[in-house]
Amino acid sequence: MSRRFWLVVVWLATPLMVSAQTFHAIYHFSGSPGPGPNGPLLLNGDTLYGTTGGAGNSGEGTIFKVNTNGTGYKTIKSFSALDPNTYTNADGAY
Repeated sequence: MSRRFWLVVVWLATPLMVSAQTFHAIYHFSGSPGPGPNGPLLLNGDTLYGTTGGAGNSGEGTIFKVNTNGTGYKTIKSFSALDPNTYTNADGAY
């Protein structure tokens, strides 16, 4: 391959290397909140909203909120238990 081709490849790749992102955990799910987020999170202002699966009072999941700085975790909704015969409940699950 020509030297010009490699110069173009390096030139195009350089902004990708410079703009790399770093990530860090803002909240560790353990104990009563149960497993971590299940699906996408919704950002509203400085608050993230999401769902968990297999957590909450009945083990059928929750809706939670947490501030983007990791403070203020709160369970907004804990889904009710599933009927063992129909696998349904009144308010959703997971």
